[in-house]
Amino acid sequence: MAPAEHGTGSDADAPAHSQGEAGRARTRDGRELYYQWLPGPVGPDGARPTVVFEGGLAAG
Repeated sequence: MAPAEHGTGSDADAPAHSQGEAGRARTRDGRELYYQWLPGPVGPDGARPTVVFEGGLAAG
């Protein structure tokens, strides 16, 4: 299953802040990972966003 669009996960109602917009992505084995999505810089090169997934025990 593909990740949810940014800002559409179950945490999307949380306010946006300097660490990006919250969301969740489901893995093929059924786990759900929390992520922060930060838009790329504005420019002619069409910069890609930065997506940061949680790790360690919190990724559970």
